[in-house]
Amino acid sequence: MKVKAQASYSIVGDIIFSGPLNTTKHMIAPGEFYIRWTPTQDNLGDQAPICFIAEAASGNKGEGKGPGKADTHSGDSGMIDSSLKEDDENLIFKNEITTFEDVRDIVTRKHLWEVQFSCQYPKRGNVTLGFTVHRNRTAITEKGFGTFTYIFEFYPDNLFGQMFDPSLYPLDYDVGDKIYMQIEAESSVNNTVLFVESCRASPYDNPNYQPTYSIIENGCTVDPTVVIYSPSHNQQFRFSIDAFKFIGLHDQVYISCSVILCEAGNPDTRCFKGCIPPPPPHHRRRRAALIETGVHLVSQGPLRLRSTPEIESRVTGLNLNLAFIAGCLLAAIAMICGVMIHKFKRVTVQYQPLPTTEQ
Repeated sequence: MKVKAQASYSIVGDIIFSGPLNTTKHMIAPGEFYIRWTPTQDNLGDQAPICFIAEAASGNKGEGKGPGKADTHSGDSGMIDSSLKEDDENLIFKNEITTFEDVRDIVTRKHLWEVQFSCQYPKRGNVTLGFTVHRNRTAITEKGFGTFTYIFEFYPDNLFGQMFDPSLYPLDYDVGDKIYMQIEAESSVNNTVLFVESCRASPYDNPNYQPTYSIIENGCTVDPTVVIYSPSHNQQFRFSIDAFKFIGLHDQVYISCSVILCEAGNPDTRCFKGCIPPPPPHHRRRRAALIETGVHLVSQGPLRLRSTPEIESRVTGLNLNLAFIAGCLLAAIAMICGVMIHKFKRVTVQYQPLPTTEQ
């Protein structure tokens, strides 16, 4: 939208406007501006009011004068008179358009056409931002290995044929379901092998958050449900675990793994040594130059955990048992009350002599 502001005794320096999100202004000439709005998918079908006031300065002073003046560009010459008010909830712009023949005139004797209108904009509103929770591949550059990429994905079964669509995240699992995962390295360097040194689970997208649950540590499986599957090549690692839930109010799980890319078959690499006990405290392993990369962190998630049908059936069965027990107790109480009332009536009944009539 093009806006042109013109004042009779001052210079228009800027405009103040109000509008929806993603609305910007750009000066194209003194007193002329473009107001642009970039709508989002959520704005389809909405009506978006845009209100503005022209700021004018007299001489060298930077005083803003209002109401401002703006040409309506309606075919006839015209001026727009804007004022801003507010209440507890809204900003209220009131405008009046007045037409005349020449903006340089001071007086006129012809009939003026005046249109009054107003619009309001709420002071408070909800702002939403869409984002993709699925993690993209991680690209890394290291000396001797060039640029390589780690890809961490979840799969629906142990065939590892088609990964889950990123649009399905967060993925929903029942507690106890199998979670199938694959970590893969893509590198232009031949004769390399991928090694997963550790994998941990956290209720938040922060591997340093406590508590974390260890799945693999020092190349050794820690979780008893871990199953490792044969990869299609040396730069893949496939495994699964049974879905679990952190105790408390957490219903999401993120998986983070530390991985290394090594020269295949070299006995001096960490990859070749496989599962080893944890090093002593303050021990720092030296990395052999050009035969293995540093340790890199890859993560994926979140996984959203549901209650299992078994637990739900137990809860339902427990509720039925409680209802049955409560019904039996109520019946027993009713029977006891009935017996007590019957005994009370028998105690209160007494024999009385009938009146006789003497002949």
